Amino acid sequence: QALSFAFPPLPNPNIGLLKPRVTMAPNICAQGSAFAAAEKRPTPKLHLFPVSLNSQKAHLFIRLSSTWSTSEVNFIDFPQENQTLAYCRLNPNMTVPVLEIDDQIITDSVKLGEYLREHYPGPGDKQAPQQKADAFIQLLSQWDEGLFTYRRLGSGGVAMNELRFLRMRQALEQAISEGCENEVLRDGRTITDVYAAKLGQFMLLQEVVTQDSPDTDKRIASNDSIMRRFFIEADGLISETEGPYLFGKDLSMADAFFIAILFRMGDTDHELQQAYFKVFPSVAAMWNAFTQAPESEVILPFTASWAKKKAFGNGLLGKFAGLKMGLLKPPALPEPIEKRIVEEFEKAKAAYFA
Repeated sequence: QALSFAFPPLPNPNIGLLKPRVTMAPNICAQGSAFAAAEKRPTPKLHLFPVSLNSQKAHLFIRLSSTWSTSEVNFIDFPQENQTLAYCRLNPNMTVPVLEIDDQIITDSVKLGEYLREHYPGPGDKQAPQQKADAFIQLLSQWDEGLFTYRRLGSGGVAMNELRFLRMRQALEQAISEGCENEVLRDGRTITDVYAAKLGQFMLLQEVVTQDSPDTDKRIASNDSIMRRFFIEADGLISETEGPYLFGKDLSMADAFFIAILFRMGDTDHELQQAYFKVFPSVAAMWNAFTQAPESEVILPFTASWAKKKAFGNGLLGKFAGLKMGLLKPPALPEPIEKRIVEEFEKAKAAYFA
């Protein structure tokens, strides 16, 4: 399969220090934060759903760190548990992963990786040149994983998001009935604030992944351009070392981020992954080396097929059927909140297509 773009004939002399040429609005999936915890934890605890790309990054980041042997990993019931009031109080963004470590609660995968790299570095991060690693991570962070993934999941992704939409509305209804909708959370927003914003964001997500438009086409083209650039960049970085990884024989945070993307490509669009590997044999060799590494235990088992089996075991298929047949219906909320949700949707849409 030929790729429909050209590559520069010579390596870029600035490989390792490139910044994205394409400036994109925030990714369609929410980004996380970092908060001070009420008390210091004796050992780290990582909450995640192991098929989520951000969770996979975090899982591999902590697997590479010096604190892995003392870490607890909690697989949540996704996509339901992280929409609950209890989870919202832990992480107002209602995203995965969440790392409770020392006196911190970190809900952003990159911030999580940076914290581990600074305080608990593994061999790869001790030797990786941080300026080049950070430049590559910055480039990868411009890529919109949600847009790439959900456009490929079809009806399965839509059903998953409809269930999340249902659970969020139910949770907000619960908060209103308990009189805690104005409770201020750890990020300074109220429960109503965070659920209204999240519901608006998911309205945007459903629109982007189910409808074609010139704006969406532009976002996809920009996203594809960023993917091409980080493959070129990775090839250049590998060529500067003896490999097989970006900065030598040990995995670093930058490798982990890239590997999670390579895994997502293979799991959702295997032909595209193989086409890139054909053009970039150095990246293919990097991937093959990772599949034989012990650290791959936190990535390779957790495919879309694993998620489907997990969904079956959790009764999600019945809930999807209930949504489709109208047996499960999102509750109506008070008119001012319904209006607020629509306003949040319009605001998110304007920012996304800016």
